[in-house]
Amino acid sequence: MPDLRELLARPASAAALTPEEAVTALIELLALQAVLASRARGVAVPPPADPTPAEDPWITADEAARLAGVTPRLVYGWARRRDWSRFTARPSRKALRVKRGAFLAWLESTGRGGCSP
Repeated sequence: MPDLRELLARPASAAALTPEEAVTALIELLALQAVLASRARGVAVPPPADPTPAEDPWITADEAARLAGVTPRLVYGWARRRDWSRFTARPSRKALRVKRGAFLAWLESTGRGGCSP
């Protein structure tokens, strides 16, 4: 039977284990997990960084359109893009809000920079 180190190095080799060997390896892995978890308890894990600052104000589609120098209809179309989901919100069916700083960064990254903010 391969030892736990070999299984970690080559996980595909676990397919060749008998059911009894698999149980033994799983028990060893769970014991290792318990030791690692107890060692990690004292470590502070930093919260994930927010891609946009918390103070980034929300603006309307009309305001975003004025900043970009386009029509509000085009802003609503852009808002359907998957990459916009991180800086848009729909408080209701007829309302769209956009984080101003993230929107301006998106405009700059795409070369669509309209009017200056």
